[in-house]
Amino acid sequence: IPFKKLRNNVRNKINRDIDIHINNLMEEKLNNINYNINSLIHINNLEKLNNITESISYRIRKTTPQPYLYVVDFHIAEHCNLNCYSCSNFSQLAEEEYIDIETFRKDVNRLYELTKGLIKEIHIIGGEPLLNKQCQEYFKIVRAFFKTNILQLWTNGILLLKKEDKFWQSCKDNDVEIVITKYPIKLNFNEIENKANEFDVKIKYTNPDGQKKSWKFILDDKRKNDGFYNFTTCVMANICVSIKKGKMYTCAFVPNIEHYNKYFNKNLEVTELDYLDIYKVSSYKEILEFLSKPIPFCEYCNVEKWKALETWRNSKKTIEEYSDD
Repeated sequence: IPFKKLRNNVRNKINRDIDIHINNLMEEKLNNINYNINSLIHINNLEKLNNITESISYRIRKTTPQPYLYVVDFHIAEHCNLNCYSCSNFSQLAEEEYIDIETFRKDVNRLYELTKGLIKEIHIIGGEPLLNKQCQEYFKIVRAFFKTNILQLWTNGILLLKKEDKFWQSCKDNDVEIVITKYPIKLNFNEIENKANEFDVKIKYTNPDGQKKSWKFILDDKRKNDGFYNFTTCVMANICVSIKKGKMYTCAFVPNIEHYNKYFNKNLEVTELDYLDIYKVSSYKEILEFLSKPIPFCEYCNVEKWKALETWRNSKKTIEEYSDD
């Protein structure tokens, strides 16, 4: 083979090898870049997709009637022995008041007629329910109708060790679970648990770690907010269902706004569209459908700006606790 031709053949082979090597390197780099980009895109899209899916799912559940009532709250005391910042029940603003026991009996009876007992849990709450000296009598009334349902007393626990044995015996006899929220106050929980064990009464905690936080709830008396958005993103709507003096409510604000209005001289109006009269309701289905729909009062709330604070706070009973500052 002539030298010139051989030289050209070798040169061409070297060039081909170089080209192949460069192409392989480039392809490897490009694949790595594409992989990283695709991974980032995939992760970001997945996170966004999950967030969107969770949001849609939450809002669908809000506007979908429950198959039956999971929880119904009964307030037996309006006021409280703690001053919680921006309380959703406005208990720190309320004057001393208790639900009339015969009104309570009548409402529980009517609830049973409507539901035939198909409710998961009934909660006795406040304010602070233990301020009501007839507390144990309300247990008996519930059990006269709802014999096997979960029955809970929700309390801050401050008065538990001051209760007489007849209270604890009533808890046992009526199968009442005591649910305690732990606040940053001095309270001997071991002693409370020992007392409960003595009477074979169940004790539960809403926050076993004791890290209680306050919320800041924003209300707007100009009523300029999107009621549908507020309802479908609210932490209470179609969850904090309560009955008070013959009326059923889909959240905690509406039945208790009277304390806010009176204390701050406001007029956040509650209309007939904001509750159900349980003595005019014709079916269980009507109740479930009402609870899953926005109400006019929702326009007073600015849910988008509601937030959990880092710690629990005492209330100074100022309107700034419910305003956007």
